[in-house]
Amino acid sequence: MADILTAEQRHRNMSRIRSRDTIPEKKLRSLLFRKGYRFRLYDKRLPGTPDIVLKKYLTVIFVHGCFWHRHTGCRFSTTPASNAAFWEKKFAGNTERDRKKETQLVSQGWHVIIVWECQIRFHPNETLRIITSFLQGITCNSECGIFDLSDTGIDSLPAERGQNGKSRFRRTSHPQQRCPTIISPPVSPNRGTFT
Repeated sequence: MADILTAEQRHRNMSRIRSRDTIPEKKLRSLLFRKGYRFRLYDKRLPGTPDIVLKKYLTVIFVHGCFWHRHTGCRFSTTPASNAAFWEKKFAGNTERDRKKETQLVSQGWHVIIVWECQIRFHPNETLRIITSFLQGITCNSECGIFDLSDTGIDSLPAERGQNGKSRFRRTSHPQQRCPTIISPPVSPNRGTFT
């Protein structure tokens, strides 16, 4: 299918896509701040310039857009039909760069949490609960690793409404890994599982 916008209109649209202070980032920052967590934003001294840096917990949080960072199994992770070769190369570069910066952070002693745009959009409270559980489980001798929230089973669909009008979270039957090289944090006796 041909693009319905002219090249100038498409350029204008693409140039307005933000890389910082996105709506999901602002929402997560607001939720964390209300819970009492204090953090720094976009520390350029760290690989990949993480979106949120919780120095007290030696933890960084990346809030990834499902489209740009290829959230596996997400309905927002589509590939445009026009110029498919360009997009595949672009997405492959993004995911490779993500993996590289995440492993660099782990090797420097940081815990890495990856939060997806769809999780913040549809399940903000559940996402916050999982992040705070993770942060409370960190001890001074916890091993560093990468914790991808897509492994928790929160999917990219809006919460269903139960009979009482309260939301009932929809979960996938099994967690999906973002990529085969993901490093999960080890479960220590002090840290429970995140389900």
